[in-house]
Amino acid sequence: MDGKGRAPDNAYMMRFWRSIKYKHIYLNPTGDVLELYLVIINYIKYYRI
Repeated sequence: MDGKGRAPDNAYMMRFWRSIKYKHIYLNPTGDVLELYLVIINYIKYYRI
């Protein structure tokens, strides 16, 4: 299976979400969905290139 959609194409996104979960979300649990959303948005803004 070559081309778009194969497993290595998703490696960067899977690594990105894994780092958010283990480095930030699991260490700083939130009380509700809105707070979690804001935490994720701030994380993405901080690490955006």
